[in-house]
Amino acid sequence: MKQSNNLSRRKFVFASLMVPLVDLSRPLMAQELPLVSESDATAVALGYKHNVASIDNMMFPRRSTEANGSTQFCDNCIFYTGVAGEDQGPCALFPGKAVAAKGWCNTWTLKS
Repeated sequence: MKQSNNLSRRKFVFASLMVPLVDLSRPLMAQELPLVSESDATAVALGYKHNVASIDNMMFPRRSTEANGSTQFCDNCIFYTGVAGEDQGPCALFPGKAVAAKGWCNTWTLKS
């Protein structure tokens, strides 16, 4: 029985060494993330646009209103986790992808 445990440990250590090393000491920078495509299935479903000027307010009437006097852009949305002042950043709704800071989608919710 003890021999079986040692064998399992050896397999575990060997497998651990085979895993590529990743630098987890720093977060993935937004510039390293690909910008989500407006034709991405999730982007289409959420009405995401890189440029708010191209949003059809008839299709997305929520965009034409302003919440608490704040203009609706990705960079002031609760789902946006990018750094202030950057052109793009990560969004919780598009894992592994970045969105335009001055973009918008129908799930926009004011960051408090």
